[in-house]
Amino acid sequence: SGAFDGLLKELCDRFDLVLVDVGPVLAVTDPCVISRKVDEMLLVVRPANDTKPQVRETVRRLKATANEIAGCVINGYGSGKEFLKTPGNYGYYGDSYTKAYREALKKANGRSTDVAAAVIADGSGTSELSDAASDSD
Repeated sequence: SGAFDGLLKELCDRFDLVLVDVGPVLAVTDPCVISRKVDEMLLVVRPANDTKPQVRETVRRLKATANEIAGCVINGYGSGKEFLKTPGNYGYYGDSYTKAYREALKKANGRSTDVAAAVIADGSGTSELSDAASDSD
């Protein structure tokens, strides 16, 4: 959408690196659409959950967007399926992240979570993003 494009442009102008986390390629179309708007893509694979045919199909779909895959992140390797499916296993590092995120949400005054994420990335606790973020709500 125009609001997303505007927000992405503003974030790219403001920050050296902007990471856009999207849903699974095989489950929704958003990743393939958004992949056309970014410079590079990283594929995240969970060996305990993702089969080789699923990974191959994901790569095929992403390559069809005419954008190269810059690399691959292996997530949850060696932890087994039970670990990945058990709630709370991200608590080791998650508390400090979720605390910062909750505080940023309060400072974003009810605006979208994209604004809260930008507040965290900025580190100032305030957001100077223009109306592009507010318009997307």
